[in-house]
Amino acid sequence: MLQEAESLKLDQTPSFQKELDSYRKGLLYRLYMRQLRNSVAMPAEVKAAIAKDLRGEADAQAAARSANIATLYKQAARDRLTELRQKYHVRTWDERIREGITADTVLLEGDGGLSIRYGDIVDPDRYSSLPDRQAIESELYKRAELEVIAKAAVDAGLDVTREVESYRTQRLPALLMEKKTAEWSPDEAGLQSYYDEHPEISKVPDQWLVGQIVLADRKQAEAVKQRIDNGESLFKLAGELSIDPWGKARNGDMGWMIQGKGIPEIEAALGKLDNGEVSDVIQTPLGFHVVTVLDRKPGQTLSLTTLKNRIIQNIVSQKRADYLQTLQKKHKVVWKVLDQQKQVKPAPMTAKDS
Repeated sequence: MLQEAESLKLDQTPSFQKELDSYRKGLLYRLYMRQLRNSVAMPAEVKAAIAKDLRGEADAQAAARSANIATLYKQAARDRLTELRQKYHVRTWDERIREGITADTVLLEGDGGLSIRYGDIVDPDRYSSLPDRQAIESELYKRAELEVIAKAAVDAGLDVTREVESYRTQRLPALLMEKKTAEWSPDEAGLQSYYDEHPEISKVPDQWLVGQIVLADRKQAEAVKQRIDNGESLFKLAGELSIDPWGKARNGDMGWMIQGKGIPEIEAALGKLDNGEVSDVIQTPLGFHVVTVLDRKPGQTLSLTTLKNRIIQNIVSQKRADYLQTLQKKHKVVWKVLDQQKQVKPAPMTAKDS
């Protein structure tokens, strides 16, 4: 799918380039700040004071050291950001945040191509009027920190090329499938057509909670049926006499039976019984049955509205499968499986080799 995504130039779209750039800068930011944190050292006198004040309390000492390092790191991060903003001559124009601002309005500039436009932090198309000014200023500050630190990381020689390329090769196939899924998702007419053409998807069959005893011959089954009619428990008799091992082990409690999944002769009888009623003897290839319905869940027809998401999933899944087959043929996908029996074994080491 990577080949197909590249052939469609999905990696060259402005939105993907922006996504890739954001990912790259995020990596650079985290790497640079991790190095800064690792460089923070606790003063020896502070470390000694913690050890003295919390003598014998190892966990408390560790917590105190961690809290102290966190405080030092926060201050170091603030100082470094101030230093870098001065180094790159960063200038901001908060006063430009007003009604009439456009996506291209520059809110920050600095050396080396540093620039933040209004459209970089706010999507103007989402708002009919200017959003909350404080929220914009907050986003501008966070974006400025990201841009400045990312530039400092590059200037410091930090390289995330391999990680960005790995992200690109993993993200592009997913982006392709997102694009195709949007194309494959049916409109209302398509949903209705699928619903009409696949009536089975809307049918929820009847279900019965069934009790059953199975005997080997009709005479015995008729006798057992009479005993049940006289007041004996079908379930007690099933545990004693049923030739169905599964049912006998459960004293005739067969659980829920779904219409269309069972023996036709049994289902026909179940459909006619009231709850608690016991059937006449039913002959099937498995023996002679006496059954009862303990409870039932009537079937129903689900509406298109209820099934909408399921229908979309079915359509998209089928189109995806067809599409992947097409891609396999188009790009000549060949699976190479390593045959370990055919691997060349290394030659034994000689004295000269060592």
